[in-house]
Amino acid sequence: MGDSIKSLGRSLMRRTLPLLPRGRSRLLRAVSPWLTPRSGIETRTIGGYTVCLDHHNRATKLMAYDQYEVREIRLLRRVLRTGDTVFDLGANVGYMAAQFAACVGANGRVFAFEPSPRCVEILNLMIERSGWHTIHVGPAAAGNETGT
Repeated sequence: MGDSIKSLGRSLMRRTLPLLPRGRSRLLRAVSPWLTPRSGIETRTIGGYTVCLDHHNRATKLMAYDQYEVREIRLLRRVLRTGDTVFDLGANVGYMAAQFAACVGANGRVFAFEPSPRCVEILNLMIERSGWHTIHVGPAAAGNETGT
């Protein structure tokens, strides 16, 4: 199946999954092998940032279909306002940081802390490519212990 058709299929799934009362994960498990991009990586634009999502990783695959932390994102969209400051502890590839950025707008700030050098590299690339300056990356873990 061509990538443009797969992209259309993923878009359709993103619209369909929230309408289902149950069975979302079962349907996603059944169709996602056919809808996975050839490279395994899908780019999505969220809040002005282009986030790279790996369909071979369960969490980022859920992000690609807007099925990751659905209730939390819904709550954050109600609570966060333009101009707010948000801390994303354990930012990973920046999916939630981009969601926060969409909520707080150009006048807000998102501080994304992430200890993994590879994820920090991905975050910085995402910010560099976007041209936006809402998200600020802290290459560190946040916790009550000192360590590596």
